[in-house]
Amino acid sequence: MSLLNKSALVTGACGGIGTGICQEFLGNGVKNLALVDLNPPDPKLLSNWSEKYPEVVIKFYKVDVRISKEIQNSYNDFCKSIHQLDIVINCAGVIDENSFSRAIDINLCGTIGSTYTALEYMNNGGTIVNIASVAGIHPLSIMPTYSASKHAVIAFTRALAHREYPGIRLIALCPGGTDTPLIYQQYETPFFQKMDSEEVSEIMGALKFQSVEIVAKAVLDVINKGINGSVWIIEQGKMTEHHSLPLRL
Repeated sequence: MSLLNKSALVTGACGGIGTGICQEFLGNGVKNLALVDLNPPDPKLLSNWSEKYPEVVIKFYKVDVRISKEIQNSYNDFCKSIHQLDIVINCAGVIDENSFSRAIDINLCGTIGSTYTALEYMNNGGTIVNIASVAGIHPLSIMPTYSASKHAVIAFTRALAHREYPGIRLIALCPGGTDTPLIYQQYETPFFQKMDSEEVSEIMGALKFQSVEIVAKAVLDVINKGINGSVWIIEQGKMTEHHSLPLRL
């Protein structure tokens, strides 16, 4: 699937993986791009994008994905100005073991709300990629709530895909450790389960992180070749399809 002249909406677009995905889309010919995030995009980066891709219409929507009305309003405004919503990437996420409800509301409920809203606007088909995590396949004891939320994102994506919305593919992508600000925030305010900063530093030092650019290219790959309901892992630059137990109903 070519991105040329396509319209895409990305949640969590203004940081880490989300920004990398937007950069990848711009470089591959997207025509309309909606940046959906609680935080505004970096002004310098947005200016660079506007100069480099003057033919692309880029819109920013300040949205808290926990609030359904804000999600709905962003989709409604964006879709009024485009011919067809082709691609949605649900990338908004946090690590916060100190507030399990916040983590669930953003990582899971935000993804569910955005996905259902996307289905309302994809009248002529499209692709929805929900960003999960390898922690959604292999639970991490240091972040049980995060792991639970990402397990749920995978289950939600697979279950909804099984209903076979005409012309729409739902795909889950599970990145391994990725070099993003989200990870380094843990040094300042450790959000991991019952760990002090020294323990966090020790674990971080032992991990190998892939770049945001690798994950962004993986998103493009799954858009091109992923079938409806498929789950993919991108870890240390290697992408593989994950085969889960079949759905019962």
